[in-house]
Amino acid sequence: SYGCDGAHAAAQYFTKSCAPGALSSEYVDAGTVPHDNLCHLCHGAAYRRCRRDASEDYYGHVGAVRCMVEGGGDVAFVRHTAPHEVSGGRRREWWARDLLPDDLQLLCPDGTRAKMHEYKHCNLGRVPGSVLMGRANHTELDTYSNLMVYAQQFYGATTADEFSFSMFLSHPPYSDLIFSDAAVRLKPLPHSKRSAELVAGKALIRAARIVSCDAPQASYYIASDPDFLSEGFKSGVFGHLIALTLFILVLLR
Repeated sequence: SYGCDGAHAAAQYFTKSCAPGALSSEYVDAGTVPHDNLCHLCHGAAYRRCRRDASEDYYGHVGAVRCMVEGGGDVAFVRHTAPHEVSGGRRREWWARDLLPDDLQLLCPDGTRAKMHEYKHCNLGRVPGSVLMGRANHTELDTYSNLMVYAQQFYGATTADEFSFSMFLSHPPYSDLIFSDAAVRLKPLPHSKRSAELVAGKALIRAARIVSCDAPQASYYIASDPDFLSEGFKSGVFGHLIALTLFILVLLR
């Protein structure tokens, strides 16, 4: 049994991987044995290697796909929209230019494989989408909420324009810099639905406590608005009632 040491469990299971932040005491208990193999496949230069931010090339969902495409890893653990975000000419970087959706497959829990559009039946489970968290002070949270909702009226455009700032777009080679690039709008949560248990769901909270004795007990506030999703991302841009599907991705070529 690994107790609450999820990093140790992952290091024992995977010979080599790239898990940005795995060697940082900010995210991993400094008292545990360093698990260097969790960063062996990372690509960042010098002190930026394996950092949990955009300075590490393989950080985030897009970075995980890039790691696999460039031969760093055999599989990638990503959200279900990630393959569509990087394939079919949607990104300009050289590593993604020739990547097609048919080059990727899903690995299902039962050992079978599936095509990208079959993620609803081939995944590791559903988790809530991104939310903003804050201290449980309603006055402050309401102020922050009003600020973010007001800001998106000016900076919420989801069209690419290198001369304009957008809250929901990151220009290559970066991704998900502020909010998820798949997000389209923020929506305040009512006070009655701000608890971690309601947002995450009992199953996810239970799973988090299995691998971490310090699973957070926070009040969540803003989530993406499911009423403003395009049809193509109906299950992929995330509100507190719309789940994000996680799956294992494998490269065919």
